[in-house]
Amino acid sequence: MFWHSHAAAYAAVAVTVALVGGTATADPLASRCFTASSVSAGYENGAARRPDGTVWTWGDRALDQDDDAVVTDYPEVVPGLTGVASVVSGYHRQYVIRSDGTLWGWGDNSFGELGDGTTVERTAPVQLLTDVVAVAPGITHTAALRTDGTVWSWGDNYWGALGDGTNTRRATPAPVPGLSGVVAIKTGAGHTLALLGDGTVRAWGDNRFGQLGDGTTISRNRPVTPTGLTGVITLEAGHSHTFAVRTDGTVWAFGANLFGNLGDGTTTDRYTPVPVPALSGVTALAGGTFHSVALRADGTVWTFGRNDLGQLGDGTYADEHLPQQVPGLSDVVAIAAGGYHTFARQADGVVLSWGDNSFGQLGSRTRASIPVLLTDADGYPVGPAGPVGDQTARTPERVGVELLCSGPV
Repeated sequence: MFWHSHAAAYAAVAVTVALVGGTATADPLASRCFTASSVSAGYENGAARRPDGTVWTWGDRALDQDDDAVVTDYPEVVPGLTGVASVVSGYHRQYVIRSDGTLWGWGDNSFGELGDGTTVERTAPVQLLTDVVAVAPGITHTAALRTDGTVWSWGDNYWGALGDGTNTRRATPAPVPGLSGVVAIKTGAGHTLALLGDGTVRAWGDNRFGQLGDGTTISRNRPVTPTGLTGVITLEAGHSHTFAVRTDGTVWAFGANLFGNLGDGTTTDRYTPVPVPALSGVTALAGGTFHSVALRADGTVWTFGRNDLGQLGDGTYADEHLPQQVPGLSDVVAIAAGGYHTFARQADGVVLSWGDNSFGQLGSRTRASIPVLLTDADGYPVGPAGPVGDQTARTPERVGVELLCSGPV
């Protein structure tokens, strides 16, 4: 059911993780691989904004070139989308924010989580909200940060994830009462987080595993403040766990920890923030269902938690309770985690993926417990002008510490 990379006897092009004298080197032929300005991971899908401003999607609920919602195991362009500033994947749905601040979305809408006032699945982008600077989709709810520092939410509200003081589902966006001065937002499966300009955090929604960090397991339908958490510069949420990076570069975690996904060396759920001892100099974090990913300032990627589908990228299927470096991967500038898969984007824009690929969410026609390249329908690496080569299909290979764009050159 799983494929492992092996040495190949055909022509190959090394990309930027090739190491020369222990230092990552940029290869001009790396542009023949799939490159992106940004990449996002949903539960079973992925999306990217390419350098030319186009949006590409893959996995469950991707859009093909006929505007149909499909499952595809390779990237396809979303037709008709221009002026896109950012793209964000959610649970069976996608969002884009255009340069004019409008929010657009498509995909599953069973709980009103798209925010268009209906519960009708959309197979083409629909406009949802204006003056948006960030969007954060949970499993069946969504939050958006607007230019005035307010947070708007919609969708399922069973656990109070909308933060409006009720548990009533809503299919249209409305502001979270009493919350302003917000600079960043994140969502887990059923909880929502807001980072304020003063470095404090507000959290609300599902709290069965302590993911709100207030010392209880009581779910909240209004924002509360995690215990003792100040000086925060970055937030991240996994399914039922939460991370915060403080100004001193330390990482703090709380919530569900069944598979060691908090990275504190245990499998004990934490109801208040605890330090992640093996991490420092962290610039970004990403949370999956039961695994977690950290990007350090030196461009290395560290993973921990559940690894049953290779989502840690270390070539094994063994869980890790402490952060471990992804071997051979460097020069990374951005990361993303889906349900059971992971993405990394390197400085030259090359996108790599690993983990579960049951719905094509890796954007590659292979499954991998190590980083692989995104491919086209024939298994060729995708470049700016399309696939590399036009002969017998090949899949990306890894040889030693090099990731290779394989196939006729």
